Amino acid sequence: MEWSVLPAHETAFKKHVLIVEDSQPVLNHVNQQVQKILHLPTITATTIAETAEILIRQSDDIFVALLDLVLPDGADGEVVDLVVSYGIPTIVFTSRFDDDMREQILAKDVIDYILKNNIDNLSYAIRLIHQLHHSRGKKALVVDDSSTSRKYITKLLSRLLIPTYEAPDGETALALLDQHHDISLVLVDQNMPGMSGTELLTKIRKRYLSDQLCVIGISGYGDIKLSVEFIKNGANDFIAKPFTSEQFNWRIIHNLEMLDYIRMARDAAIRDHLTGLYNRKFLFEIGEKFYKNAHGRGVNKLNVAMIDIDHFKTVNDTHGHQVGDMALKHVAALLQKGFRDGDMVARYGGEEFCVLQVSSKADEGHVSLERVRLIIEQSPFNFRDVYGEHSLQLTVSIGLCNGLSDSFVEMIHLADEQLYVAKRSGRNCLCSC
Repeated sequence: MEWSVLPAHETAFKKHVLIVEDSQPVLNHVNQQVQKILHLPTITATTIAETAEILIRQSDDIFVALLDLVLPDGADGEVVDLVVSYGIPTIVFTSRFDDDMREQILAKDVIDYILKNNIDNLSYAIRLIHQLHHSRGKKALVVDDSSTSRKYITKLLSRLLIPTYEAPDGETALALLDQHHDISLVLVDQNMPGMSGTELLTKIRKRYLSDQLCVIGISGYGDIKLSVEFIKNGANDFIAKPFTSEQFNWRIIHNLEMLDYIRMARDAAIRDHLTGLYNRKFLFEIGEKFYKNAHGRGVNKLNVAMIDIDHFKTVNDTHGHQVGDMALKHVAALLQKGFRDGDMVARYGGEEFCVLQVSSKADEGHVSLERVRLIIEQSPFNFRDVYGEHSLQLTVSIGLCNGLSDSFVEMIHLADEQLYVAKRSGRNCLCSC
């Protein structure tokens, strides 16, 4: 069974996976799967001695380790103790499983253990590494009036590399959600003073949909009806206390995966597949809302800019469409970085882009667009083809409509007219109306 994840270009984080296994066929298979499916670089070893040398040289380059429990120079998990002592999150491979072995492994403060008896278990290891790799942008919130319970859950989440906030009650939890918009996961206990878990869940769902924020109910009281109550009120899942660390890991990984899949599907509908910018369809959906808000409030103004890469046909004709695509991504990245988070940057079509800005200052749009135009002019586009290394200087022409017109569509039309004025004026300039 093969499990697919995001392409390699979706993330710039590229620390290594350390794989230690004395069986060469198993080592080769695991190494191949990590590289093929996760697109992550690996470091391999077959003994504790080799592992020790690697850690001395490269411990800072390793973000997770997959370790065989029994090696030729250490049959009692010594390699696990060694790697964990460097603070590296660790997953253990073992071919034997019983209660004593389980306790021995978990006592070493590892993330989880994987049985080497079938291919599906390796699939879980791949999924776990993938989630660890993507946990850097996710944070969790644990809501429980018991400090002991909060600390235990926080410890389990830290093993999954998920930074965690803690709240002893519902009001504190809501305040933390207002302050920290990067929280992706909330774990809520049912029995708390002032506000129960399901009451807190109801308030959370008034602010966040289930595909925006994953909420998992947790309780050691009640029967199956309580889990139903949580689910009916919008929880993504429910975990009954007491639970094992293995159960906890599986449920967390599963729910975060589902959140990722939903977000990927949503992004596929609103994003341009090549540049990653918003697409034209979504531009018009959001543009209408921008226009109505600006028109209704009468306080802020809406700036609409059309941006076109100069002489782009020449790039395609001279260097080919593959280089043309690279040029589009180069300019898109500069546009994305050049504007505020609240501004919207979209690919309008071909080599043309559109930027929406809400501003309270008359010249703010003109100033920011001119700054970005200069950044693009001064940022060489470097690429390599079959003929070697090349560098091109790309420029853009910009048309700006910086005053509310009769409609958003009309503002697009006026900005496009100014774009053609800029083209006729010699290109690499900004014209506005």
